Amino acid sequence: MADSLLVFTAPSAGVRLIVASVPLLARDAARRHGLAAGSSAALGQALVGTLLLVAAEEGEAARVDLQIDCEGPLRGLLVDADASGAVRGMARVNEIGEGELAALLGNGTLSVLRGGRGQAGEAHSAIVPFARGDLAEGLSDFLERDRELSGRVALQGANGVLVAPLSLSDRDAAYAIGQALRGRGLARLLEEAGDARALGQRIAEEHGLGELQVQSEVRPRFSCKCSRERVVAALVTLGAPELLDMADKDGGAEATCDFCAESYVVSKEELVALATQGERV
Repeated sequence: MADSLLVFTAPSAGVRLIVASVPLLARDAARRHGLAAGSSAALGQALVGTLLLVAAEEGEAARVDLQIDCEGPLRGLLVDADASGAVRGMARVNEIGEGELAALLGNGTLSVLRGGRGQAGEAHSAIVPFARGDLAEGLSDFLERDRELSGRVALQGANGVLVAPLSLSDRDAAYAIGQALRGRGLARLLEEAGDARALGQRIAEEHGLGELQVQSEVRPRFSCKCSRERVVAALVTLGAPELLDMADKDGGAEATCDFCAESYVVSKEELVALATQGERV
């Protein structure tokens, strides 16, 4: 079953419902990084949470960068996503085994950088704390501080929901629905819903939201901006002496992207050629 991120509106209830279900994406991320169970579970939640935040933004250029720093053994995670559903992420420690996220993450902070709204190039950042590994509460607090029409986030595995009001008068109702989905509320509905669309319908039925209208839908995917060209460009900045030394001592260069684990190899001959080109500039 395909991963999906849907934005619904329920006009009669005054609610905007953003629903993400990305088990395939979470497995892909875990495979790329060779993650143990605990590291995989934490990154899966961070991927879902970041996709929910970027879907709450306005415009095709929307982008969200999420940095998680924590006191637990996982130490932290980095994730970024854009409005097209392209997302990438990494855990600072890959080898953490199975366990409750409350213990694996512990207390920490979420640093959120978002762009794409307002003037071109404008970015907004915020830092909010979270406790006992509760990323959903941290993301909800960010929304509360960041905008007048805030929302509440619920996360369960590689699934998540963001409930936001359409107007200030609907705020309390949206907040109550979001809180009801926390923990077992969302887990129970997931037992009856196989994908994001079905989950949205079940939430609407359970909370009397009336008819849902699909505002947008994207297919989330793991997508990295790294490339061999960027690796070569970075090597050029080292300068000719360093490149020639690397060619002589190492017989080439290899770089691995932290976000997607893709490796790029630059041969000895290429390093010499790059050094020679640099000397001619």
